[in-house]
Amino acid sequence: MKDTAVASVEQAGRDRAIVMMMGGSIAGLSAARVLSDHFREVILVERDQFGAVGEHRRGVPQGRHTHGRKFAQSFFARAAKIVDAPWSMAAGNDLRMPDVPGKRTAIGRFLNWYIAKLNMTARHDMNAVMAFQKAKNLLAPPQSLLKPSLIARVLSTAFSPRRVARASTKSAHQTA
Repeated sequence: MKDTAVASVEQAGRDRAIVMMMGGSIAGLSAARVLSDHFREVILVERDQFGAVGEHRRGVPQGRHTHGRKFAQSFFARAAKIVDAPWSMAAGNDLRMPDVPGKRTAIGRFLNWYIAKLNMTARHDMNAVMAFQKAKNLLAPPQSLLKPSLIARVLSTAFSPRRVARASTKSAHQTA
């Protein structure tokens, strides 16, 4: 058992006893992390020694395969092109909250304003609903929300005196 690594994670304030996990794969490590919220101590038993970051483990022979690494690099490069824009929108939306740390750019503030107005437009415009849902569910690129025809609908709603008056009346009733 000289090749066995045992790691213990102590959690103060947990009343339950000890739990033991077998296997230090990503699944085993994840399970141990979750269990650490519910047990006083989690013991993880792994056959291999954990070495330096990037070092191969004997129990993971596929880890040495270069085609796996090349595939992963290629996959994540392609996935980033798809996910980057929606991720930026979601992260930028978080910055609307004053307690969230982060740099607030003019573009981010404009996009947050525009998405809020797009949602107002969607209350009465099914085309706006469909455009937003398609972008949100990655069926259309986020840039599709900036099509001129949709921008015109959003701006028409945002600056329509009738809509603005109705929205301000509604918000006045909500605060009273």
